[in-house]
Amino acid sequence: MRSDVYEVQPDRKMASDLNLYSSKAEKAASLLRAFGRIRDQYSLDFDDIAILLACGRINFGSRRHPISYAQAANVSSLADYVGIPRETVRRRLRILASKQLVARVAHGYIVSELAAWSSLTGES
Repeated sequence: MRSDVYEVQPDRKMASDLNLYSSKAEKAASLLRAFGRIRDQYSLDFDDIAILLACGRINFGSRRHPISYAQAANVSSLADYVGIPRETVRRRLRILASKQLVARVAHGYIVSELAAWSSLTGES
């Protein structure tokens, strides 16, 4: 047996937990593959991708407006959401806008490359 593989004799609950963790590991692998594709295609780093994900979450996560409206994400709300300093978020948003992944609108930013954003959410 390989030294990095551990055999366990799971009871029923542990087997259920292991199946759940296996499912979560597959979702994590899918997300990491999507991150890699977007990173390579657009020359982004993790912070850029986190900001792009957060922008879409703010744009489309609100139910205060009909679904035909996207809520703009401002720099402060994005900085708070991802835990990155506002000035860094502002600078990264300019980069994302230059790559046409987000667009500047009157009160913030909206995701403009929905296919890229959607592929990060695992829903593509």
